[in-house]
Amino acid sequence: IEPPKMETIEKSFESLHQWSFLSAPDDSADITNLGCFVSALGVDLALGYLIGLGIQFGVAAEAIEMAAVMSFPKTPFQISNPLIHSPRKYNEVVSGAYSAKCHFDANLYSEALGLMNALWDYHVVSDKNHWCTFYIDFLGDS
Repeated sequence: IEPPKMETIEKSFESLHQWSFLSAPDDSADITNLGCFVSALGVDLALGYLIGLGIQFGVAAEAIEMAAVMSFPKTPFQISNPLIHSPRKYNEVVSGAYSAKCHFDANLYSEALGLMNALWDYHVVSDKNHWCTFYIDFLGDS
């Protein structure tokens, strides 16, 4: 096993310092409160930074929800493939997913904010089964 190159280690220290996780860009630096918090979370550094700043600005719940949405491995909207679906079904799925994205996006032009709107919409509705059925139909799934 070979040790990493010194320039790689130096770039890591610089990056951690730029993210405010270290007090200085070298190995004599102390871990900042934000760095300690993010390391305890055990999430991606960028998502942890978002959560840490959200807590500092008093919007912890929204920051945690946004971090969760941004960590989705794939979109919850239906994805179509012209090699699998017939042309009619492909068009239905693509147009339904686009319509749903536009509905939840509310002209914010952000898929992450659109997904948060969908989560909030789901959270406040009393009949969750009806909501799911409505949006499955809305997405064009049959």
